[in-house]
Amino acid sequence: MWYRGGTPGTAAALEALSRAGRTEEHHRAAARARDWLLRTRHPDGSWSTGDRSGPGATRRGTVEETAWALRGLLAAGLSPTDPAPAAAARWLVDAQRADGGWTPAPVNEYIRGCARYADDGIAAGLAVRALAHYRSAEAAEVVEATHECGCRRETGMRETGTGAFGLRETGARETGPRETGSGETGPRATGPRETGVDESGICETGTRETGTRETGMRETGTGEGGRR
Repeated sequence: MWYRGGTPGTAAALEALSRAGRTEEHHRAAARARDWLLRTRHPDGSWSTGDRSGPGATRRGTVEETAWALRGLLAAGLSPTDPAPAAAARWLVDAQRADGGWTPAPVNEYIRGCARYADDGIAAGLAVRALAHYRSAEAAEVVEATHECGCRRETGMRETGTGAFGLRETGARETGPRETGSGETGPRATGPRETGVDESGICETGTRETGTRETGMRETGTGEGGRR
């Protein structure tokens, strides 16, 4: 593709600066390129040359230039849900023909300003590539949102015990009186019932078990027919 008009050239530079730029000067240049693309897009979400004067400056948006702009904006970090990328992607989808291709525009030039041509393959290739980047950006945002939600769930209130699952999960119910105090393992388990002071006192551990009835005259006394 010989032609590099205002929109494709700026979008390509924006993508390069966004991916490879390291200095503050690079970032400022990328920001200006991004703002230029946002400023020159058509109300319907498409792009043409972006030029205010010169050949083709007033023509309608094209598949090729809209695809270039969409890729550049996504590379610059715009979310696929932002108005400009979302509108561009919708415009490209709506522009697709029934046979699956896209109608090309005469943006390819043999000699700048002298001879242009339209090419179906170039238009379709640019559109598919831009929409693929858009879909990948959407998927990446879903993964990121899911990851953030998972982190909040793992490190949130349920573990630290300060919210909806606080004391119920990590508080008194697990480590409180029920286990070590007066609950399951407290006096109820080791209290009077076992030591013979309360409800089962003498009956279980007193005379009835170790006293006269069991170890007294009946077993060690005169005999079975003695005083009994």
